[in-house]
Amino acid sequence: MRNPELLWNVDTMARACDVDTSTLLELVRLDALPMPLVLNHEPFWVAGRVRAWARTLGAASPAFATAALVGRLQGDTGRAGHGRGGCGNG
Repeated sequence: MRNPELLWNVDTMARACDVDTSTLLELVRLDALPMPLVLNHEPFWVAGRVRAWARTLGAASPAFATAALVGRLQGDTGRAGHGRGGCGNG
């Protein structure tokens, strides 16, 4: 019998969210993703909490939930940055 995966390190969380680690950490800094536990100076996410977070957003997986958040944040950034030389889409 396989042990259930309880904690995700940065790399596992990034793969689950389908982003690179720098994007993952930026989303955590923006409080857009669940906050990790810090054990021995390393961040870890409780896998069940991450899956529950995705479900609360109506997403089938952390990757879909993160994609929706990134899209929303990029839209907000594009609008905010347009007046400051940003290249926006419209």
